[in-house]
Amino acid sequence: MSMLSWAEIYHERGWPLIKLPHREKAPRIPDWPSVTYSREDLAREFGNGACNMGVILGKRAGGLVDLDIDCPEGALAWRHFGLDTGQIGGRTSAPGSHHFYYCDGEPATSKFKMPGPSGEMLLELRADGAQTVIPPSVHPTGELYEWEVDNGPADVTWSQLLRRAQVCASAIAIARHWPEGGRHEVALSLAGWLAKTGRWSQTQTAHFMSGVCALAGDEERADRQRAVEDTYARLAAGDEVRGYRGLAEMVDEAVLRRVGRWLDVGQIVDLPTDGGQMADRPADSRPLLITFEEMAAHLKPPEYVVDGLKEINSFGVVVGQWGVGKTAHQLDEAIRVATGLQTIGGRRCGPGPVAYVLGEGHGGIARRIAAWKKHHGVDPKGIRFVFTTRSVGLMNEPEARLLHDQLARAADEWGAPPSLISLDTLARNSGGGDESSPSDMQRWVDSVDRWLREPFKACVTAIHHPGHNAKDRGRGGSSLPAAADWEYLLYTAGPGVIGMKCQKAKDFEPPPDLFWRMTPVTIEVEGHEVSSITVEALEHYEPVKSATPQQREMLGALTDLLHAAGRRLEVGGRDPEDARITVDDLRAECVARGIVSEDRRRWSQAWTGLTNSGHVIFDPPFVLLRPI
Repeated sequence: MSMLSWAEIYHERGWPLIKLPHREKAPRIPDWPSVTYSREDLAREFGNGACNMGVILGKRAGGLVDLDIDCPEGALAWRHFGLDTGQIGGRTSAPGSHHFYYCDGEPATSKFKMPGPSGEMLLELRADGAQTVIPPSVHPTGELYEWEVDNGPADVTWSQLLRRAQVCASAIAIARHWPEGGRHEVALSLAGWLAKTGRWSQTQTAHFMSGVCALAGDEERADRQRAVEDTYARLAAGDEVRGYRGLAEMVDEAVLRRVGRWLDVGQIVDLPTDGGQMADRPADSRPLLITFEEMAAHLKPPEYVVDGLKEINSFGVVVGQWGVGKTAHQLDEAIRVATGLQTIGGRRCGPGPVAYVLGEGHGGIARRIAAWKKHHGVDPKGIRFVFTTRSVGLMNEPEARLLHDQLARAADEWGAPPSLISLDTLARNSGGGDESSPSDMQRWVDSVDRWLREPFKACVTAIHHPGHNAKDRGRGGSSLPAAADWEYLLYTAGPGVIGMKCQKAKDFEPPPDLFWRMTPVTIEVEGHEVSSITVEALEHYEPVKSATPQQREMLGALTDLLHAAGRRLEVGGRDPEDARITVDDLRAECVARGIVSEDRRRWSQAWTGLTNSGHVIFDPPFVLLRPI
């Protein structure tokens, strides 16, 4: 396939391209990060003469990040520690050297080098301010860049990708200094160094040890795993174990200092045995065992925070893609729980205290509150409702403990514990965990249970984004939905309408699909009129009729554009619910995908059919799946 054909494919994906000199990797164009090629420009730039081609990474590409593997053992290390993706490229002498991902958060170019004069590059995460050469370009050696897998970058969080790169680079650095002799002792010291942090589980330490052994060519892996087991057993028994000081006797300390920064452990964890132990759970005076008869006597009707939808002392997930209205919907429910106002179908809410752990969109939440008060004519002053001023990393024990302690103090003032705790969103309140890792998600759920659900007997709601390809389920692995007591999917049911489908209800009858209308509200902020949104229940709603095949394709294009726009807003610290797409943007995307031709009359016919179908609203110059 020609360079121009590939350029057209990349342009359809929304990848911003940059022209590079043939067999070179760096652009010569001044101010290249701001260069933009329209579809009409592609033939001029890539259709005449030999050249290379790069993709501009980071926010401009919807959060696209390239993991560039620069060392010989890097590919093996990434297979052991890395994240799967559907976009992998390389060349003959460096296969699998580029792994591409879509990241939320704030991806920043990060380099991992060996300490010392050589400063050899091990790995590099390329994001904002960087570009990467892509197929079918030619390397300076004459080798052709090729895609080994071309199914699309995986959707991950920036924090989890960065963490995997840090662990991967750390394993490479330690493996390069793994001694020929005394390997049992060095394994004990490494295991003790990580174990004493209280943040590395035995499973994680064993996995890290396995990777180091594979990279170092250490064939006695069973012995090294026993070293991990023995270390954790001794710590549990209160015995002394080896740690940083012992490790520094056998491994270059400059390497350990560098690894300590990457892993956020350092020397300070080499403390007496009890210094690194996990803190006790909040006090629980209940007996561990009860009899069959005592359990049978516990029979009682279910108690709900929201009748028929969310039980007390439960954990559940609300999934919804960017732009569907997750925050507006969940904020409405939270206010109703705190005030005791009824919700859809006359369902009772609360009343009880509410805590809203807000990890994104702080600027927009005050506008949402003002819109809710104005639309519903209620000013709920003095209600027992608190917000956090920042996200809380719940996989980080000090953070989780801090949230617990502050909620406990609030409960003392309220005279009751929080009945509803909303975590908006899971990714922003994870503390750097890997959503695709079953062990990390289990640790996150365990932390939620330990510090929030169990001590307060609260209903804990995790608001979560869907996967990049699977819009009907939460991002990441299966551990999260498996641990949930209930799960709801929020979806666009029609123009300006949110639908809620119950996808799991472990201990109660699943309700039918429920519907809310997204309602635009104009509020006044310091003398200026500002638009915001709230929701109101629809007691009777018939979803719009099925779209035609062409309309479904057009709606898919619009959904993808909103998803990408929401991602860019979120990366910039703004509310992704504010994403807007112009009709011209939609037309260009539909033409690029071959859904409609460039003929204006054909577009006019398709556009008229779409607007008449009721699936979109035209609010010039924007086309909306919902009112903004």
